[in-house]
Amino acid sequence: MSTGGNPISHALATMRCDLSDAATPAALRSAERLVPGTKAIGVPVPEIRRLAAAWHAELKDITVVQLCEVVDELIAGGVREEILLGAFLMGRRGKRITEVPWPRIARWIPKLNDWETCDQLASNVSGPVVASDPKLVSKLEALAKNENQWRRRFAIATVSELNHRGRYFPDETFRVCRLVLCDPQPMVRKAVGWALRECGKHGSEALVAFLRIHAKEAHPQVIREATGKLPRELGDELVALARSR
Repeated sequence: MSTGGNPISHALATMRCDLSDAATPAALRSAERLVPGTKAIGVPVPEIRRLAAAWHAELKDITVVQLCEVVDELIAGGVREEILLGAFLMGRRGKRITEVPWPRIARWIPKLNDWETCDQLASNVSGPVVASDPKLVSKLEALAKNENQWRRRFAIATVSELNHRGRYFPDETFRVCRLVLCDPQPMVRKAVGWALRECGKHGSEALVAFLRIHAKEAHPQVIREATGKLPRELGDELVALARSR
C-alpha cells in the first residue's frame, strides 16, 4: 500500500491496481445486475470501503484540497469502483468534508451515470457540504430541473442526506422535491419518495401537510414511498389523492 515519495503523484496508480486485484467476475455480474448501465470492473462495496479505510490512513496528512485532486482523477473515468472509492475516501474526512467547495462537486456530477454512484457521492460528500451551507440548496434546485435523470437523482439523494445524522431541513427538502414529484423516471421518483420519508422521520406533521397540498401533482409511486412509515389509512388516503389528479 505504501506510495513512497509524493503520495499524490503515486497513489492513483496503486489505488487502481488495488481495485483491479480485488475485482472478480461474480462481483462484476452482480454489479451489472443491480446497477444496469454501470461502467464497472467488479469489486464488492465492502472491499471498496476496506480499501478506502486503508488509503485514508495512508493519505491522512494531505489536505482536503489535495484529496480533491486525487478524487478528480478517480471520478474522471466514470468507473463505478473508482467513483465509490473517491466518495468513501472523502467521507472519511469527517467534519472536514465541509471544506470541499461546491464547484469541485459540480465538476464530479457529470460523471455519475447510475443510482449507486449518485447516492454514495451524495451521502458521503454533497449532503454534509450542503447541510453546512443551506444556501447551496439553490444548486440542487437547478439540478432537479436538469434533463439528465442522474443529475436529478443526485439532487434528491443530497436532499435526503440533509435529514440524516440528527439533521433536519424540511423546508429545503420540500423545495427540491416539489420540482420532481411527477418525474418521468422511476429511479428519480423512488429517490423523491425516500427523501420525503426520511424528512418525515423527524415529525410527520410537516410531511403530511406537504403531501396534502401536493398529492394531486405527485406520482402515486412517490406518495407510496413517502408514506411508508405513516399509518396505513393516512397513506392510502394520500395515494388515492395522487391517483385522482
